[in-house]
Amino acid sequence: MVQDSPFERDFDDFARRLFTRPFARMTSPPRMADLFCGIGGAYVAASQLGIDVVWAAEEDPEARQVYQYHTQIKTHSEISGAAVAEAPQFNILYAAIRESPGGVDALTTPAQPFPRIVQMLRKGRPPGVVLEAPRETGAVARGRVLAGMIAALDGLGYEADWRLLDMAGFAGEHHPAASWISDERLYVIGIPSGYSFEWPDTEEIGTSSGLLVPPLSGVSASETLRLYGFPSDWTLPSPAERAERLIGLASPVPVARALLEAVVRASPGPP
Repeated sequence: MVQDSPFERDFDDFARRLFTRPFARMTSPPRMADLFCGIGGAYVAASQLGIDVVWAAEEDPEARQVYQYHTQIKTHSEISGAAVAEAPQFNILYAAIRESPGGVDALTTPAQPFPRIVQMLRKGRPPGVVLEAPRETGAVARGRVLAGMIAALDGLGYEADWRLLDMAGFAGEHHPAASWISDERLYVIGIPSGYSFEWPDTEEIGTSSGLLVPPLSGVSASETLRLYGFPSDWTLPSPAERAERLIGLASPVPVARALLEAVVRASPGPP
């Protein structure tokens, strides 16, 4: 296999920077776009950190209704060119892919989530990216889907890294109840080349024996929301079946908070 020479690699990096718009600067307070926002887990985490959520989109109509009711933020029903064009400047993109991609075609099919994530990154050039996906995503097509996601972020000028993180390891002082639930998901972080990102520390989970695993049998929707880090006034429609489905669209607040905090810490502030 022929490898690129150091000159060719340097030229490719120069060309990429030459034809790519510079990244936005992190503002104070930071401004976040919430893509595939579900019922508002990333919003709750951002609010706890003083991050302003300035744009949101969610295709599920019931989840969108819950999000708009609690946040009072206009929530787009689809990620069309017009909706993206309407997005104000943002420094962080949080995007939650709810279903594991079926194959590598999902990286380029316009109707799939990832191409729309790329569309938002080209629009805003945020210096902080947090992608959340089902844990199985890393194994799809023998890892080629995850590798393709990392390569796409690299092509946009980001240094990307990924980890499997379990909510039970993020209980801590802010969300002690999270230690009751084992909910492991795949997270991808993207920051511009030259920035320094450190993954947040997690608590030792040990054996999963005794931990609750979603869906939570015998636990009410309101109790489940509290376990996921939502405030006590965050409500869902009844009956229980609808609430349980919507909770499945929730980003775990403790993990989102820790990752957003780490991304803001990694990004230089305003000039």
